[in-house]
Amino acid sequence: MDLKRFGCQDEPFSQAPDLRYVYFDDLRRRVQEEIISSIGRTSGPIVLTGEAGVGKTTMLQGLVEEIENRTECYLLSSTPWFTCRQST
Repeated sequence: MDLKRFGCQDEPFSQAPDLRYVYFDDLRRRVQEEIISSIGRTSGPIVLTGEAGVGKTTMLQGLVEEIENRTECYLLSSTPWFTCRQST
């Protein structure tokens, strides 16, 4: 795609979601806040489920970016483009 022709700086139709262009409505923000709260009070796993295409992977990407410096994060995902930053 000719990015200059359309005035784009980034690839507009990537298969992997780009959090710079994601809008979280009030419901998704509340879900994210509830997951973060659950992380603080739970010693077991937290499972996020839902229909295909509702934004589970995108929400988890945002959560990982927000909490990765404060807590240890392990992710089991069948989504190949979703990776956590590895600790050294």
